[in-house]
Amino acid sequence: MTGDSNDEAEGLTRKISEEELVALDMYLESEVNSIASACCNEKQRHFTSRFISGLVKAFIHFADNMMYFAGLIFVPVAWFLISGVVVAWYKIFAPMTFELVSKEYFYLHAIFAHWLLVNIVFNYFMVTVTSPGEPPKILASEMSMYIRKKEMKYCNKCQNVKPLRTHHCSVCNRCVLKMDHHCPWTHNCIGLKNQRYFFLFMAYLWVGCVYVAFAMFDLFWLRVGMRYYRQSLSAEDMQRALKLQRAGYLSSLSSFSFLLTVAVGFALGVLLLWHIRLVSTNTTTIEFYAKFSPDRKKKMPIFVKRTLWRTWRRFLGIHHRYTIWGVLFPWKYHPADDGVTWDVMSTGDDDMEGNDDNVELVQFNNDHNNDIVKEVVDIISRNHIHL
Repeated sequence: MTGDSNDEAEGLTRKISEEELVALDMYLESEVNSIASACCNEKQRHFTSRFISGLVKAFIHFADNMMYFAGLIFVPVAWFLISGVVVAWYKIFAPMTFELVSKEYFYLHAIFAHWLLVNIVFNYFMVTVTSPGEPPKILASEMSMYIRKKEMKYCNKCQNVKPLRTHHCSVCNRCVLKMDHHCPWTHNCIGLKNQRYFFLFMAYLWVGCVYVAFAMFDLFWLRVGMRYYRQSLSAEDMQRALKLQRAGYLSSLSSFSFLLTVAVGFALGVLLLWHIRLVSTNTTTIEFYAKFSPDRKKKMPIFVKRTLWRTWRRFLGIHHRYTIWGVLFPWKYHPADDGVTWDVMSTGDDDMEGNDDNVELVQFNNDHNNDIVKEVVDIISRNHIHL
């Protein structure tokens, strides 16, 4: 997963902005000049530095294109793997439970499994088709006001304003509100409007992996025992294994489902814990890794802290007329934030960190910039822009 911004985007892998490309050109040129000064003239050194810089830019462009085309492959692969596990449940576990265990036990499993399946399919479909959110288009005649006031930055590629927490994705070639990262498994950016679908998809898929792994473990173990450790099986296990084998339940499909869900469940569990941490701290992946850059850390705003309960309620959309049922069952989500205005406590300067007495509450809709926010709202209303 990766993403890119014009000025300060940084995610799981390093992004290169336009300013950094200029700095990279200067660095490469100075390095080439220092190394080749003894054997090359000025014209040769300049050509060499331009050549190396061109190779670096070509590699970055190639990586972006590869990430885009990877999404075209990864999404069908994801649907195929999910379908494979579903087929294994219907073909092996469901009839085995119905015939060899009890009908009541089968009905309980059927209700739980289909509840998981509906939520997994809905949230995955929504995260792939839902736009992560883009900044409202500002008229060129009104653009200078926002840049001059420094309430919004400017994106040279989109030629539009960039509100706080907005970054330009070089893979999607657009600015994304509250961008977290670009995910090839969804062939989409994860941002303001689809981050909740992404999180719920991971959560339900992880629960599904754990469920299927436990359901298929006994079949997988008996199949391995019958093939490699037949002598060590007890008489009871041997009798049960032969019965399941004659019924066709000890197949390679059961082993495939078990191994797949264990592997995906482990990797997904780590990723899910990571995003639980990010949501709990009201941070995106880009913002987290930006903290490791001293220059960017100084520019990072410190957001108003809410309680853990309020943070999760706001993220999951449990507000106003929306309840917990919208999390437990498929529900179309409308974020509580507009992605343009954010409440911050400071600009993130080093001398203000850790000193609560000196931190003044500064909101994007306070008296200092109230006029700007009103004008943004007016522009959105006039142009019928839906955030």
